[in-house]
Amino acid sequence: MSLTGSINTHLDSKDCVPPTDGAASTSSSPIQVAPSSSAKPTPQFKPKASASLKRPSSPPPAPEPPRKARRPAHVLAAQPLAERLRPTTLDEYVGQANLLDPETGVLRALIEEDRVGSCIFWGPPGTGKTTLARLIAKETKAVFKEISATNTGTGEVKGIFDEAKNTLQLMGRRTILFCDEIHRYNKSQQDIFLPYVENGSVQLIGATTENPSFKVNGALLSRCRVYTLSRLSPPEILLLLTNALSRYTASLPPSNSSSSTFSPSAISPALLTFLSRLSDGDARVALNALELALNTLEKRPSLGEDELMGALKRGVVLRYDRTGDSHYDMISAMHKSIRGGDADAALYWVMRMITAGEDPLYIARRMIVVASEDVGMADSHALPLATATFNACQMIGLPECKINLSHCAVYLSEAPKSIRVYRAMHKAEAAALEGSHPVPMHIRNAPTSLMKDLGYAKGYLYTPSYAHPTFQEYLPPEIEEKRFLLPEGSTEDKEWDEDALREWEERMGRRWEGRDEFVRTREGMRKVKEEGAGGG
Repeated sequence: MSLTGSINTHLDSKDCVPPTDGAASTSSSPIQVAPSSSAKPTPQFKPKASASLKRPSSPPPAPEPPRKARRPAHVLAAQPLAERLRPTTLDEYVGQANLLDPETGVLRALIEEDRVGSCIFWGPPGTGKTTLARLIAKETKAVFKEISATNTGTGEVKGIFDEAKNTLQLMGRRTILFCDEIHRYNKSQQDIFLPYVENGSVQLIGATTENPSFKVNGALLSRCRVYTLSRLSPPEILLLLTNALSRYTASLPPSNSSSSTFSPSAISPALLTFLSRLSDGDARVALNALELALNTLEKRPSLGEDELMGALKRGVVLRYDRTGDSHYDMISAMHKSIRGGDADAALYWVMRMITAGEDPLYIARRMIVVASEDVGMADSHALPLATATFNACQMIGLPECKINLSHCAVYLSEAPKSIRVYRAMHKAEAAALEGSHPVPMHIRNAPTSLMKDLGYAKGYLYTPSYAHPTFQEYLPPEIEEKRFLLPEGSTEDKEWDEDALREWEERMGRRWEGRDEFVRTREGMRKVKEEGAGGG
């Protein structure tokens, strides 16, 4: 047999081992000669490719961005409407125009130029902090990791940082770590972020509903920009609901809309406007309320709109955190309303706190403060009334004690105001901190004869025993010229703002009756001061 025939016979035989995946059936492959019929069959084996025959290694393909796994339909169906309808682009994002407006938004330009850096999003719930962080990661093509400080320990965070460092070194891709509720980590735990944020291994985006000045580590805060997200306005919420309803309707299968007597497009503009006002600037609350309305009308298509609005209103709980910023913001609003003499506003803020579950004693305590700080000597009956209001809240409790709180709020608002005592207190406090001056001898206590012999209480005049006024100095000699309390009716420490007064007169529709008298008093005091300075 010729050599060619022997080779063909070998290739056609069953004993030939097919080439492996890494080797092709070409002339360069190793050739096994078929055994003769008299020879003993040899065991089958796969030839090992020689190193000299290996194909040259090609560079690894560029890494592709990880694709988000498509979630099963039943998982998507279980998500709330607010989660299913999150914006997927910056153009779909509603609200925060000061940050994301295409023309003037300070953050929009940084996102488009991929120069956002580490930052903190501070704002109430439902203002779009999480959505904005996800959109930033999508726009910048970075690896996105999302954690919550409520269920992620610092050990897991450390693992994410190590992975991010390797991803940056090997693949050249940055990692954005979004940490929701970052204020839940205490300040020592927040130290774990510092080295990675500082060297740029991780771009941190923290979200918090608490004031970062108090809740975020100062060293971390200095390495991050802070962006404040505001509550959405009713028109913005209305736009959000309109867009959401359109997307929800378009996502329904045609069979669903035809087999049901209710169509989502039948939701009236009046109901959407109602929901936009009810949500209190919280997009999540608004979308959840819309979902509740859709589910209710789907099961009860004949339900009247007024009846549905009433049910939704009772089902939405107003946002109020008795340990958060709203707790202090509302009591401050009540205090300033009383100080400004606006009884309507004072009543509103009192009721806002009461309906949200605030402790009435907390409100009553602030009213006691107002009675002395702002009303003061102008109406000394205010303090006993505020104290009585506190006692009434203790004895009666809710719901009746809100009547007592309203009574006191209106009285304090309409009472004249005087801060003579309040300002004098601060002046005296400042003088007390300047130095420890000894008590003058004539007003010291002298309970023993030895003290009297030493000059204690010598020369003291017991004023009530005299039929006429007497004078003696009660301040230490070092500050005896100081005067803390201004005379009653003095306008020496009062400011004059013509623009503010004019605005008040326009709103009230009348001229302030004390305008001319105050100007005359002011001019008279100025002349007295000028003459005194010239005579000196």
